[in-house]
Amino acid sequence: MCALRALVDFIFQVQNLVFFGETMTALSTALQEFHDNKQAIIAAGGRHGKKGDMDHFRIPKLEMLLIII
Repeated sequence: MCALRALVDFIFQVQNLVFFGETMTALSTALQEFHDNKQAIIAAGGRHGKKGDMDHFRIPKLEMLLIII
C-alpha cells in the first residue's frame, strides 16, 4: 500500500499550477517512496501484462516521471 499511496501522492502534487521548493521536495519524496516499495506490488502479483505476471516496473510513462523532478 505504501507504493500505491506514494504514487497517488505524486500524481496529486504534480497537478499544482505553481511549484515551490517544498513541492519539489514532496514530489521527490513521493517518487522515491514508490520506488523503494514497488517490489511489494510485484511480490503480491499486482503487476500483470498480456502474457501473465510481470517481474518488473519498466513502464515508459512511469519512467518519464523522473524528468519532472
